[in-house]
Amino acid sequence: MGEMGSGLWKKVLLEKYYGARGEVGVGETRRRRVSKIWEDIVSLGKEGSEMVGIVGNSFTWEVGDGNRVKFWKDVWLERRNLGMDFPRLKNVATNVDIKVGEMGEWCEGVLRWKIDWRRELVGRAREEQISLLTQLEGVTIREGVGDRRIWQHDKSGNYSVRKAISMLIDNQRVLDSDLCKAIWNKFLLGRVCFFAWRLFLDRLPTKMNLERRGIHVSNGNIIYVRCNEEEEDLAHIIIRCKFTHQVWMKCLKWWAFYGMLPNPIHEAYNQIVLGMSKARTRNMWSNLFLTIGWSLWNAHNNTIFKAQEISMEDAFANI
Repeated sequence: MGEMGSGLWKKVLLEKYYGARGEVGVGETRRRRVSKIWEDIVSLGKEGSEMVGIVGNSFTWEVGDGNRVKFWKDVWLERRNLGMDFPRLKNVATNVDIKVGEMGEWCEGVLRWKIDWRRELVGRAREEQISLLTQLEGVTIREGVGDRRIWQHDKSGNYSVRKAISMLIDNQRVLDSDLCKAIWNKFLLGRVCFFAWRLFLDRLPTKMNLERRGIHVSNGNIIYVRCNEEEEDLAHIIIRCKFTHQVWMKCLKWWAFYGMLPNPIHEAYNQIVLGMSKARTRNMWSNLFLTIGWSLWNAHNNTIFKAQEISMEDAFANI
C-alpha cells in the first residue's frame, strides 16, 4: 500500500481502516471489528514484530523531494540509517522525526542542506558532523519528485512475498543442540539458564535491540551510559566495555586462563569452553562463563535502573 499512489483501492482501504489520517500506521487499525485477514496483515507492521526486523529492514528509500523519508530513522542514504551511523548527532538533533525535505532550504527546486542542533558540537560529535556533511555533498533532493520505497532483494525494486517468506525462514535463530544442553542444565540457577538462552538469541533489552524494534529510549541516544564510548549492544555490555573487560580479565587470571576474549559473544564462549579437552571441564567452564555474564548483566541493570555505581571489585566479588 505504501506504493499504490492515489489509486481508488488504496483510498478505500485507508478510509475503512485508518479514517482521516490518510496513511498506514504501524499495525493500528481504525476499528476493533475489522476483517480478521486484514487485521493479521496489518499486524505484520507492528513495532517489534519479526516481519519489521527482517523484512522491513530490507526496504530502502529512493529519495525525490524527501517529504516521506525520515532523515534520522529511515534507510535512505547509500542504503543506511543515519541515526544508527551517527548516534551522537541524532542525540543532539532538534527533531529526530524530521523529514529529509525539511533539512534545509529550497533554492530553485533544489534543497540546500541546513542542519540545526540543540547545542554546540564538540569532540566526536563534531567529527561525526564533518563526516555526515561530506556524505551529503553529493546528494541532490529535488522539489516535486516523489519518494519511492525500494525492495533491496529484487533488481526491479518491487516487493516479493515469496522472497520475504524465504528470508523469514532463513533468518530464524536456532541454538544448536550442544549449546542448548550447556544452557539448560541442573547445575545452573534457573534465572541464569533463562538469561543465557536470551543472551545467545540476542533477545535481551539493550538499547540497540530496542531501537531495532522501533522502541526509542533515552531520546534516541544509544550510547552505553557506563562508558559513554560505544553503542549499547550485548557484546559491549558483556565483553567489550572497559568495566566488564576488567572483570573478565580478573576472573580468567584467577582461574589461570590467559588470553584475550573476542568481541562476539558466541566466539568468546567457544574460545573458552570448546578449548577444553574433557567434557566435564567444558561443562564447568560453560557454567562459569554464563554465571559471569549473568552477574555482569545484573550489574548493568543496577546501574541503569537503581543508579548504583558498582566497582570492578564488587562485581568480581558477586561472582
